[in-house]
Amino acid sequence: AAAAGFLCERIRAGFVHFDWNGIRAGLGLTLSAGINQWREGLGPEALLAQADANLYEAKRRGRNCVVPAS
Repeated sequence: AAAAGFLCERIRAGFVHFDWNGIRAGLGLTLSAGINQWREGLGPEALLAQADANLYEAKRRGRNCVVPAS
């Protein structure tokens, strides 16, 4: 989960500096992400449902952030 959070933060930060052929796009791109971590007894549906809930929490927080597994 920590590695996933680190990767999502790097991608999110990359959106701020997005450019096309050396020209900054200025598109105002942002990234919201929700992360979850598999635990014993957690099925795929529950795993994705919690990641999705974390994604929507990121959006409720104002977007452009990563909400890690709880």
